[in-house]
Amino acid sequence: MIGTKAGFSAPPAAFAGEGTLLHVGAPGGALGGSEYLAQVGGSDRFPDLPDDAPAVLETLATVADADATLAVHDVSHGGLAVSLAEMVTGDAGAEVAVDDALALFDETPGRAVVETTDPDAVRAAFDGVAPVAELGRATEDGTLSLSVGDEELTYDAGAIADLRAVIERELD
Repeated sequence: MIGTKAGFSAPPAAFAGEGTLLHVGAPGGALGGSEYLAQVGGSDRFPDLPDDAPAVLETLATVADADATLAVHDVSHGGLAVSLAEMVTGDAGAEVAVDDALALFDETPGRAVVETTDPDAVRAAFDGVAPVAELGRATEDGTLSLSVGDEELTYDAGAIADLRAVIERELD
């Protein structure tokens, strides 16, 4: 989630249910120490930061402060899948399509999910700074619907909360 600083009011880190969803930043295939890494191979070395990390953060702060920006959430531990799940509420969800499972679990830093009513403005802001890819759209049904290649996965806010509770219980 984006923090706040003087003169900057962060948008919510939960879906509003009205905008286009964009993935900002370059994926790098970093999987940390995940089970997915153990299953498919790869490196668990710390991923490289974006070439111009300050420019990415400054641009993200500018985009986050725009009236058209409805929600912003960082992509970090657990990757895009966890970021999307954390943004689902009982009133808002998302329909998202990615090419493969690696896109869901990549933990490369310097990335975010942005819900916006003006995707062209976000693309323009990040032009020459970081890549922007469309993920799908926010919905008002409290459900995360993922298309991963030929697979379809759907979780409502209650199911996501139950899954998060397992992690919390096991870590206590």
